[in-house]
Amino acid sequence: MKIEIGAGNHPRKGFKVFDHRETNYDLMFDELPVDDNTVSEIHMSHVIEHIPLIKTEEVLRRLF
Repeated sequence: MKIEIGAGNHPRKGFKVFDHRETNYDLMFDELPVDDNTVSEIHMSHVIEHIPLIKTEEVLRRLF
C-alpha cells in the first residue's frame, strides 16, 4: 500500500490519503491505522516543516 500524508487539495493517484481535513488523522499524535509491514511508500510534501523540531524524530520513528 502507498500512503500520502497531508495531500491537501491534490491527492496522488494510487495513494491512500491520511489528512487532518479528510480523515481526521493527526500526524503528531495518531498512529497510522494500518498493519505493520503493509506500507511500501509514504509521500509527504510540505509536511515535515510543520512538525515542531522537538517532535520530528518521534514522528518519523513512528512512521518508520
